[in-house]
Amino acid sequence: MTHTEERSHSRRDHSSELDSESIKQLLEDGELETLRWEDDDISLRSAASNSRLPYDKLTAQELVHFPDASDSKASTNLYLFVRNKILQLWLLEPNVELTSEDAIEQLPIPFNSDRRFVRRIHGFLQRYGFINYGNFHRLASALVLTSKRKRVIIIGAGAAGIAAMKQLHYFGFDVVVLEGRKRLGGRVHTYHQKDSSVVADLGAMVVTGINGNPIVTMMRQTQCTPVRISPECPIYDEYGKLVDQRKDELVAEAFKKIGDTAAYIAHTLGVTEVNGNKLSVADAYNNILDMLELRMQRRRLKYWQIYEEILEKMKQVQNEITLYKKSAVYLAEKLKSSDGSIPLTLDSDSRLEMDILRRCYKRDLGEAIKRYDATRERFRNLETTLRNLKKQEPSEVYMNQRDRRLLDFHFANLEYVSGGTLDRLSLQHFDQEDEFQFTGSHMAIRDGYGDFLTRLVTSDVASMIKQNAVVESIKYNEKGVEVQYKTDDSICTIDGDVCLCTIPLGVLKRSVMEASDAPKFEPPLPENTIKAIIEMGFGNFNKVVLIFSRPFWDVTQNYFGHLNHSRSSRGEMFMFTAVSKAPVLIAMMAGEAANLEAPNEVIVRKAMNVLANIFGSACPKGVSLQFFFLLHNSQRLSQPVEAVITRWHKDPFACGAYAYIPCGSRGDLCDILAEPIRAQAADGTYSGEERIFFAGEHTSGRYPASVQVQLLWIISYYFCIIEEKSISMR
Repeated sequence: MTHTEERSHSRRDHSSELDSESIKQLLEDGELETLRWEDDDISLRSAASNSRLPYDKLTAQELVHFPDASDSKASTNLYLFVRNKILQLWLLEPNVELTSEDAIEQLPIPFNSDRRFVRRIHGFLQRYGFINYGNFHRLASALVLTSKRKRVIIIGAGAAGIAAMKQLHYFGFDVVVLEGRKRLGGRVHTYHQKDSSVVADLGAMVVTGINGNPIVTMMRQTQCTPVRISPECPIYDEYGKLVDQRKDELVAEAFKKIGDTAAYIAHTLGVTEVNGNKLSVADAYNNILDMLELRMQRRRLKYWQIYEEILEKMKQVQNEITLYKKSAVYLAEKLKSSDGSIPLTLDSDSRLEMDILRRCYKRDLGEAIKRYDATRERFRNLETTLRNLKKQEPSEVYMNQRDRRLLDFHFANLEYVSGGTLDRLSLQHFDQEDEFQFTGSHMAIRDGYGDFLTRLVTSDVASMIKQNAVVESIKYNEKGVEVQYKTDDSICTIDGDVCLCTIPLGVLKRSVMEASDAPKFEPPLPENTIKAIIEMGFGNFNKVVLIFSRPFWDVTQNYFGHLNHSRSSRGEMFMFTAVSKAPVLIAMMAGEAANLEAPNEVIVRKAMNVLANIFGSACPKGVSLQFFFLLHNSQRLSQPVEAVITRWHKDPFACGAYAYIPCGSRGDLCDILAEPIRAQAADGTYSGEERIFFAGEHTSGRYPASVQVQLLWIISYYFCIIEEKSISMR
């Protein structure tokens, strides 16, 4: 029995023999969860969720392809069950191709009775990359979509190029990949220490969320070992002292509230510009901080007004106390002087008058003492009120200098994950991908992302890649495309039907600026595409990788932060990561600090000074160091065993790290960049056949600022347009 037969056989054994009328009634009642005689409802829900699809409804895309599925509740429920079941079958065994026939055999009776309907659903899921992607054993022959086998020329063997190559090859296309570097991966690059198992990711590093992330499936296929990353991140100040956790939490909460307020202003109130000027994230955050500072000063003003009122009352009460005291003393003296026997020589009226006067003194003295005591009590109450008020004195400022440095750490982290400095990020659009982010734990790959991509390039597709092939020109017309490239010793041309361009946005920017070292499009790209390329921001991010003989930090923690002295340097080594127990620390350089201009030895010396402040004598000193700088010559210095410094902004095949929507730009720039380019017609318009396709993180509005491994594919006509999904450079 073959593996496929065994799998199908086990599914058939659990098929139910309910009659069609019973099934129809269940479907009409909408009780999908009652179908548990065959499949646990939780399992089907999980399959849909892990495929980024809603369990109990059709997506807009599905409604376009399956209008008949919305004719009735029974039709909808039938479609959803079959779709979720196919997804479940694929995710249970992603190492083997799930054919339509296999799906039909494993569906319970009578859900497989409409074989054409099942094949349609299977074809849809396959075409759009929900099943049969990555590395899997093929059971069926290659798909034949046209009478003539089409050739697709892919430029770039990074994450997008490799993913597209594999999927297009699976769909039966003739694929050629041109890669300018002498290695695969593009901005996914893993450094391997010589004669050691120590690795460090210089580009993509973290799987940002595992729920619904196709990377998880592909890691299973390639047998890559995931390493869970703890979200804990203790922060050390500029002097190496651990920041109090409570203080850290308070500032982190303030940062979150500032972000929520900015989002409310932009998306709920619709305020995205002031006096005709578009607001950047920095504008919004600084204005909110100014408002919070103003509110704090108003609180202080109110506080001191109340303070002054209490002091004024205390002054008045003190005057009353003095007055009552004087009155009491005066009356006591009068009473004392009048105390004694009344002379008998006085007439009765005089004696009566003196007796009445003595009685009045006594009464008034009692009243004065009573008022004195009451006034003293009022004074004591005012003193208590003043003491309590002093305990509630507002801060002199909303954030003092130390708190602001801690807030700058979070700003640096935001620049790190967004790809650009805050003053360049569009307030309106910088967070447009938030609702699409994968949830769940973050993971790293033990042997690095470079190893992961290498494993994706299996023997059946390895020969399709030409390395050290630097593309010089891309010509396209009604007949097809012609790509000219150079190697070390020759200039070559290759013809194809279409070109899938996975060139990073930074290189595209140089191309439209007609730089001599960038590919040239002939004819030039349409004006709206060129404008989008120019407008889209392309940020920078770099790493300082330090390799030691042994760890001297807490290996159970994957992150620790570091505060810098100034706002301008807030992104300089603001965070260190150690994603495994290997003796490797990676210092992050974000924002303005990512534009590394200092010599390599200065950068490493700064990093070691930071570590020495934090770890003291545990930090190694005076060890022989061999540097291996990316794109730089080796040199001898002291300190760690080895170091690597990236400079993605100076890499001619990258020209930066990742894309972002800049301030003042439209939010649909990614959509424009994802549009296919048609050949020029005789009248000069771009109305011919679609010849140029783009893929890459800059073509996905849902996942900008990410070097996603392009694992969700969209096939347009006969060709593949890649949507970026699951890896970030973080």
